[in-house]
Amino acid sequence: MIHALYVDDEPALLDLGKTFLEQSRDIAIDTDLSPKDALARAKTGRYDAIISDYQMPEMDGISLLKQIRKSGQRIPFILFTGRGREEVVIDALNNGADYYLQKGGNPRAQFAELRNMLVQAAGRRRIEAELKQSEERYRNVVEDQTEAICRFKPDRTHVFVNTAYCALVGKTKEELIGRKFIPNSPREDLEATKKHLHSLTPENPRGSMTQRLIMPDGAERWVMCNDRAIFDKDGKVTEYQSVARDITEQKKAKDALKDSEKTLQYIIDFLPDAMYAIDLAGKVLVWNRAAEVMTGVPAGQMLGKSDREYAVPFYGRRVPTLVDIVLHPDCSGQSPYEHVQRIRGMTLISESRVTFPDGRSVEIWIKASPLYDHDGNISGALSVIHDVSPYKRLETALTQANRKLNLMSSVTRHGILNKLTALNVYLDLIKTETPTPTVMRRIDRIESAADAIRRQIDATRQYQDMGVKSPLWCNVADCFDAALSRGDGDVKNVQCTNALDGLDIYADPLLEAVFANLIENSLMHSPGVTAISCSYGKRGNDMAIVYTDNGTGIADNKKELVFREGYGKNTGLGLFLVREILAITGITIRETGKPGTGVRFEIIVPEGGYQVRASGAKVPAPG
Repeated sequence: MIHALYVDDEPALLDLGKTFLEQSRDIAIDTDLSPKDALARAKTGRYDAIISDYQMPEMDGISLLKQIRKSGQRIPFILFTGRGREEVVIDALNNGADYYLQKGGNPRAQFAELRNMLVQAAGRRRIEAELKQSEERYRNVVEDQTEAICRFKPDRTHVFVNTAYCALVGKTKEELIGRKFIPNSPREDLEATKKHLHSLTPENPRGSMTQRLIMPDGAERWVMCNDRAIFDKDGKVTEYQSVARDITEQKKAKDALKDSEKTLQYIIDFLPDAMYAIDLAGKVLVWNRAAEVMTGVPAGQMLGKSDREYAVPFYGRRVPTLVDIVLHPDCSGQSPYEHVQRIRGMTLISESRVTFPDGRSVEIWIKASPLYDHDGNISGALSVIHDVSPYKRLETALTQANRKLNLMSSVTRHGILNKLTALNVYLDLIKTETPTPTVMRRIDRIESAADAIRRQIDATRQYQDMGVKSPLWCNVADCFDAALSRGDGDVKNVQCTNALDGLDIYADPLLEAVFANLIENSLMHSPGVTAISCSYGKRGNDMAIVYTDNGTGIADNKKELVFREGYGKNTGLGLFLVREILAITGITIRETGKPGTGVRFEIIVPEGGYQVRASGAKVPAPG
């Protein structure tokens, strides 16, 4: 519906015009006899067009038009008058009239023409209003963008800039619009920009490039420019549109990441141990310099490979390695490792012997751990391989040396025992000669000292192998049973509970002697003992093995003394050597029982030094 205001000082003509124009029902006409009133009504914004007579008492049509245009309104204006002078027409058009129509002739044809002018004027106004709204929306969108947007002619005369662009180059819109301007950049960047703009064609009008801008304070900023060339029908550039985004922080972060990656790669290559890493798909991500030296396989031939290619240089075939077991524990049965130890969560360690293609046979120690992404999810696994062959050779040499020392100790011990036997024989002969009481007391002391020497010699026989053999994984239940079977007849009268099923610990092979000593102490120092038990249970990340009896126990002031060398009623080596045997693999022991209720020895095995087999019964340690 078109809504128009018709102004004329003749009421009859107003009624006639309103009747004709509203016949089609798509036009609504308001009439007014007074130009001054019409001026006020025009300011309401209700009307799509104004139709005005020229000659009127208060104000002629041209004056009304001037007042409307002076107020800033662009409402379409049709001058409908009986005067046909040329100067009136020119004056009307010069002052912003949209149409001019002279009265007279056939009324129907005349009002039909007036209706046509009204429709065209109102339609044009609506199009202009919609275009203005569209431009306003576009301008608002552009102004609200954080990207710097500008349009400029080939000679760099700027025709449009948004606020972000002004802020980027440090200029106001007044300093840029209609003026030639080239942002301050290093010479090489200016040359690159020039070549980039010249490379845009009607077939490929878009392009992007990165360049530096020198800010008014001398600071250097990096921007990413997305440019578009606008061509005329002849293929000539008329304008360029550029959308620039400040990427300085991203550039710094990217450069920092590159530097960090280079530093990390340098560190990885600097490490003396071989290292490789895979992602969840099994693709090799890292193969450091030490891995190249150890295996003879260059990183270029390994990086990006999958299907367990990384296992081939070590084992000659595609088998699961520790990194595979970290990611897929169910594949451990197919691995080349006799034993895999888990420490600190998902970290695994093991040992293996490998033979490389060049014939080298090497003992290696392997450690593998998962890799995590920024969200804390597992993204792969990392393995470190250390050549322990020199240590193994040294270990073998030490074992041989210890065996020789033990042989010498055995020979020496045999000789001492023979001399003690001869000494005791001579003492018995002296006793048959009826010595004086003083001499007899001295003989008794000599016999006591000789007996103590014999017991100490016997103790050295028992523990001469401590630390000689390498630690190994021991079945604790079997060791405890073996220790019970070594006991004398007194142990048969004691109720013994073995609740250690399923527990393995990494300990010296003399673990059996540890339990044997504890059992012997219970029988020797608590003659009335009737029950001995041994169980295990978690203590934080560690494992506690608890040995108890129902004997007399140990006084509070002696709980630490019993582990000191030389303390005790016999050799004084029992619990001292027990602690030393356990300490070889980082295991500790302490006594925590209550005096009068029996002993309670807690053997603490650190994380990584134990494992509970699935078939084992996890029995909580008492207390």
